[in-house]
Amino acid sequence: WSAAEIIRTSQNEILLVGDDMLKVWEKNKFVTYPGFEKVVINTTGGRQQRLLAEDKNGNLWLGTATGPVLRRKGNTKFEFLPESHPLRAKIVTAIQVDSENNIWVGTERGVFKITEGKIKMISKYNDMPFLRTGGVTQLPSGALYINVAGRTSLYNYHLDEIKPVNLSNPLLKLPWEAFHMHADHDGNVWLASAPSFRISPEGKEFTFGQRESIRYVYEDSTGQVWFGVSSRGIGYLDGDSLKYLKFGDFSFSGHNISSVKKINGHEWLLTSF
Repeated sequence: WSAAEIIRTSQNEILLVGDDMLKVWEKNKFVTYPGFEKVVINTTGGRQQRLLAEDKNGNLWLGTATGPVLRRKGNTKFEFLPESHPLRAKIVTAIQVDSENNIWVGTERGVFKITEGKIKMISKYNDMPFLRTGGVTQLPSGALYINVAGRTSLYNYHLDEIKPVNLSNPLLKLPWEAFHMHADHDGNVWLASAPSFRISPEGKEFTFGQRESIRYVYEDSTGQVWFGVSSRGIGYLDGDSLKYLKFGDFSFSGHNISSVKKINGHEWLLTSF
């Protein structure tokens, strides 16, 4: 069983998405969201990208194995896309809402941008391959980084122009996909994988966790960056070294960290095992 993502909505709900399910927090426990008893949500391959996001209008977007579904503000039911929609039947691998309220949907076959209901396929520009999207994250500058599982693994999208990011590390020039991506408030882009990478605003690359499988990147309110590390728990950088928090005798052996969030004053740690 895998728990992939948890959010608090503008309606103050706590929603949890995971393998084949969407759950809502009610009376101190998670229960299946009404109508989602048989909906297939894709979290295969251990890449728990953002599959649940709320836009600035209060609409909720959820990624499934048959395309994104939408719950409009004020409603309780999700709407499935019409059969004729370009995203219908596509496996969703990532959803990101940018600062201009565009919805970015990564799929097994390219990345799409939804603006006020109009959809544009981004993957056709500059020979960006129609491959699985590893993730989308936005920098403070407004530019977006997009990861795809191709020989050119990272692209920069800004002002309606997309360019490949020139990377020096040979590992980043192979067909490669991040488990998770995060752009911090300083403009660094963190790519969680095995090993993991940080790309500074100046384009400098830093490699860390060469022998670890980092699955998630979390930035807290102080700007501290934390990492969810497979079978190791919660890590942080001390200089160039990766170190770990201790939780008494508890062992994370066999657990992949899917997400770390602070909601309503509580820290939520999601795992798959």
